[in-house]
Amino acid sequence: MPSDLPPRQADMQGVSPELLPLSSILAQVEDGPNTARLTDAPDGRVAALQARAAQLRGAVITPDQRERMLLSDQSLR
Repeated sequence: MPSDLPPRQADMQGVSPELLPLSSILAQVEDGPNTARLTDAPDGRVAALQARAAQLRGAVITPDQRERMLLSDQSLR
C-alpha cells in the first residue's frame, strides 16, 4: 500500500499491517468466560456494570471513622 508520507518518514514508519475482515478475526477467537461477543447486544453487560458502579458509590468513610479522624486531628494540635 503506497504511503502518503514523505519517503524518509514512510521508511521510519515501517510496513503497515494487512487489513482483515472482522469476521475472519472473530472466527479465530476462542469463547471463554471473559470473551465478550461483539455480535451480542451489550444491554446485559451495561446493566451489570451500572449495578456494580451503584454499589461502589456512597460513603467511603463512615460517620464513625470521620469522627475518630477529626478527634485525632484535634489532639495533634
